Amino acid sequence: LSLCVCVCLSLSVCVCVLVSQPLQSLSSSQIWSLSVSCSAQLPSWFCVSGCDEEEWCSVTDLGESESDRFFRCALYPDTRVCGGYDQPIKRSCRPLLDRVTNNTYSKKVDLSGPVQSFYERVPFQKMVIMSASKPSSMFSSRAVSVSRFRECERRCDEDPCCRGFGTCLRLSGTNVSLLVSPESVSVSMDDWRLLSESSLLIDASLSTYDVIHVSRDIDTDRERTRDWSCFLSACQEAESCVAVSLREAESAVRCILYPDTTTCGLSSQNRAWQLTDPSVFLERSPQAASISVPGHGTLQGVAMETAVGSDRRTVIRFLGVPYARPPIGVLRFEAAQPADWTGTWDATKPRPSCVQPGDDEDSASSEDCLYLNIFTPAAQVIPVLVYFFNPPANQNQNLLDGSALAALGNIVVVTASYRTAALGFLTAGGLHGNYGLSDQEAALHWVHAHISLVGGDSGSVTVGAERRGADISSLTLLSSSPPFHRMILMGGSVFSPSLVQTASAGRRQAVDLARELGCVTSDLSDDGPMVACLRSTPVHKLNAAQTKLLAVSGPFQAWAPVRRSESGSFHRVDLMLGTSEHDGLISRARRIKDFEALQGRGDTKTAFYEALSRSLGGASGNALLKDAAAWFYSLDHDPSAAGYNLFSRALNNATRDLFIICPTVQMALHWAASGTNVFQYHQPRTGSEQLADVLVPLDVQFLFGIPLQPMSSQRFTSSDRRLSLAVMTYASSFIRTGNPNPSHVWAESVLPRWQPVTAEAPPTYLELSPALQHQQGLRQNACSFWRELGTRLTSKTGRFC
Repeated sequence: LSLCVCVCLSLSVCVCVLVSQPLQSLSSSQIWSLSVSCSAQLPSWFCVSGCDEEEWCSVTDLGESESDRFFRCALYPDTRVCGGYDQPIKRSCRPLLDRVTNNTYSKKVDLSGPVQSFYERVPFQKMVIMSASKPSSMFSSRAVSVSRFRECERRCDEDPCCRGFGTCLRLSGTNVSLLVSPESVSVSMDDWRLLSESSLLIDASLSTYDVIHVSRDIDTDRERTRDWSCFLSACQEAESCVAVSLREAESAVRCILYPDTTTCGLSSQNRAWQLTDPSVFLERSPQAASISVPGHGTLQGVAMETAVGSDRRTVIRFLGVPYARPPIGVLRFEAAQPADWTGTWDATKPRPSCVQPGDDEDSASSEDCLYLNIFTPAAQVIPVLVYFFNPPANQNQNLLDGSALAALGNIVVVTASYRTAALGFLTAGGLHGNYGLSDQEAALHWVHAHISLVGGDSGSVTVGAERRGADISSLTLLSSSPPFHRMILMGGSVFSPSLVQTASAGRRQAVDLARELGCVTSDLSDDGPMVACLRSTPVHKLNAAQTKLLAVSGPFQAWAPVRRSESGSFHRVDLMLGTSEHDGLISRARRIKDFEALQGRGDTKTAFYEALSRSLGGASGNALLKDAAAWFYSLDHDPSAAGYNLFSRALNNATRDLFIICPTVQMALHWAASGTNVFQYHQPRTGSEQLADVLVPLDVQFLFGIPLQPMSSQRFTSSDRRLSLAVMTYASSFIRTGNPNPSHVWAESVLPRWQPVTAEAPPTYLELSPALQHQQGLRQNACSFWRELGTRLTSKTGRFC
């Protein structure tokens, strides 16, 4: 092994001599450099350069030698020792060195080219460990076929020295092979059914199976992990695989693939599966279900078993049912038109969600998105919940599965997508906006006309929505006779100051969007050419432009319904409404921020927070209001805290109070004053939102029983699962009767009675925490600030935004 001795003759001239040096016990080499009057950075440069020249070198350590005239530079290979697969994945991997280090440098691993993930595998009954680098923007166009993936896996299995498998790209400086993973294909859960516990026989000695472990540090998209790693790539591509178990551990998602291991007894009732792991078991076996829709044709759905505690109930699902014509082409920027499908419609799989700001070109969203999903138990003439929700485009549509709520509450659950942002509310010239609102009205019209075909009672319909959708849905209360009887608003209110806009404000937004897309002509008095250009622009370009504008103006300055009436007369319905502590400006703007980062914009936090601050009043908003808000919310925090964390927290609290919490409290008091049933809740901040999907509010996940569903239950604590069961019970009772308190004796002994809001301030609300306690005066001081001082500071315009 070589030893490099360098003598510095001056600050700029050094002479180096190579000397032989034996290997140390830890397989490290050493380089020595003289410590005469050389530049202070020169020894470090020699040491790091020496490691760069050696392919095997991973770590260098620079320190003083026994002689004062020399520096000691040690070069080490990769000697890292990491935690096992059964330990938390966040445990650090530490290099094993032969002495205490001084100035240690580690060689960076550069994943260049079309590499998204690299894998390490030990086949059959052992671990399959998946680790990933940052996804490459080149990946989307270079998907590798499953057959090539299998071939690379086979070759790695045959090579005893192979630690990785894939499309054999080499990671520079390591002995781990790389691959580009197969094209992502969503798996329909209609192809699987849950196996009852009575049909399972646990046998620890069973040897006929294979195991996949997906490590937690890269398991950011759990629906894709489940579909691709367990079902699509592993089981559906293997002819012998007929059953799968799935369990989420602390460090990884564990998936076991089984062939047919059933054993039979003397009677057909004794048929059982031999399995080695008591987890969630699935077997391909959908059961078809169909209904005839007058004027259209046949909806072909599927009946699935759904676990409700220790019981299992059948829920029939009709997914991707069109309630209006696709709003594409000439129907872009037009009100929803009645659906015109005929024949047999495949309602066994969900359709894409509506395009939203922040979606990239390769996302699963689409402009053709006016579909609803129906979940109905085997019952007749039961209440209906119509819930408006646009799933995040990067999530599987099963994320908001209504099966558990339908089974537990014995209700029909309908989820529906609707148009948002410019596609839903752009106003200019002859375009009157409010297309997203017309989508919701069209979905309710479809439910009123056809829900009886699946056992629903059109005379007992509850409308629900979350966040911005709750704001929009609440506008239907201005109708003289809305086609529903109760309403659940989660994070939105008809009193939100950003809910509606004037036609002139809407046109200004349209012109800004057109200018961004090059659709503005010299004659601004004629909107016809501009509208024609916007209508013909590819949807992904239009969405990228509107996302960029929202990143500048702030997410609460979005396209909104045009004010259609100054009437303050509301149709009084029973009301359940509430808010979440972790909902707010930062969480709602996350997808916009991520999109801007992907486009190479918004590199600094300063630019991002400057845009968010405009949400307090727009680019030309009242400066006094901003200054007063900054002062008021700074009182809640230590002024010595680091800038961005302090500012972002205060900003998030200010906008959450102004746009979400205070309007909700105001609406609850307004409803209570009229003598109508109104029940308010608040979801405090917990640690669960770190595990749950942050793109879907935690209170919404509790309502739909996500913590109780087999595929996601282990992401939540037992307290979360109990709380979810309580929320579902309250909501089901409210949907049936307008009162969340169940009439069952057993429920009254388990659940505290939810007290309604009364006209006396401060209003009472139920805190959605394990204790389920009542509190009073939610954000009372902050709401007083916005009601009193904020109103005076904006008295000239009469509006906050």
